[in-house]
Amino acid sequence: MVVDPSFAAKEILNVVAERGISVRYVVDTHGHRDHVQGNRLLAEKTGAKVAIHERDAFMLEDPPDVLLHDGDVLWIGEAKVEVIHTPGHTPGGICLFSEGFLFTGDTLFVGNCGRTDLEGGSDEDLFNSLRRLKSLDGAVRVYPGHSYGGRSSTIERERRTNPAMRCRTLSEFRLIP
Repeated sequence: MVVDPSFAAKEILNVVAERGISVRYVVDTHGHRDHVQGNRLLAEKTGAKVAIHERDAFMLEDPPDVLLHDGDVLWIGEAKVEVIHTPGHTPGGICLFSEGFLFTGDTLFVGNCGRTDLEGGSDEDLFNSLRRLKSLDGAVRVYPGHSYGGRSSTIERERRTNPAMRCRTLSEFRLIP
């Protein structure tokens, strides 16, 4: 599985070839161009199916092969990958959870969260999505779509230090710069 190939499709294909990896899915955590740009090339070269949440499918140039929904499970070999719908940055934002790892796209960054001022963004939805992520086990490793505050963290660290995760009310959340 490739998550959010962005502009790195050629580099990803090099790694796939070097390691003899079979790519079954290209999964987009949301439909913004900086996450989906490499979809077409990866799908053409590997035969992978492109997957995105149904509410962001309209953002792709080419129709996706798989429309994802909250609670869907993708199997990658023996690994179970669960789709968690986390709207707010976009209507169809998702996180991918597997074996103590959470790929958060632009829902949750290390020390911050995604923007809501772009088309389809919603403060209320993102606040509720972050509350949902807060309920996960603290040891879960967080891997965001951008490394603004670092490449990884844990849910517990984000609960303690991330202003967006510390908010108790939507009003507080809206005051975060």
